[in-house]
Amino acid sequence: MRRGVRLLTVASLAAMLGDAGATSYVRKPTMEDLGRVWIGTVPKGILEFFRLELNKEGAGLLTVQYLPQEPAVAYRVSRTSLSGYDVSFALEPLEKGAEPIYLRGQATPGDLDLEVGGVTGKWKRPVFLEDEATFMARLKAVTDRAQTWRAQHK
Repeated sequence: MRRGVRLLTVASLAAMLGDAGATSYVRKPTMEDLGRVWIGTVPKGILEFFRLELNKEGAGLLTVQYLPQEPAVAYRVSRTSLSGYDVSFALEPLEKGAEPIYLRGQATPGDLDLEVGGVTGKWKRPVFLEDEATFMARLKAVTDRAQTWRAQHK
């Protein structure tokens, strides 16, 4: 009996330790996951601001405000290519004189970690996009909290 308890204890510990080293990955995104509105900016957030609107087939619209005081520029997203976590977008400028750009990188169901650049190769930057609805809900939560605090401390 004592040997059985010891064996059961060792087996239980081995099972627990085996699970402790297990790696859990974020599932690969689907085109359906990408079919929504994404917003974001470059890491320091002082220049470009992006809004990417995609349908479940991967077509849509990208708008970019390159400088805060400048109007946004529109690009048609004619196609989205998704392979595992890798994603790229076929972009066409919709405005006369708009610089042709590329947009590609890594996708998860909840965010897009991308690189944007000029197709001539003269510039490139990282850009992080997140679900617009999530962003707006978080913005509302912190704004509401600030208003509540100010009202309580007048």
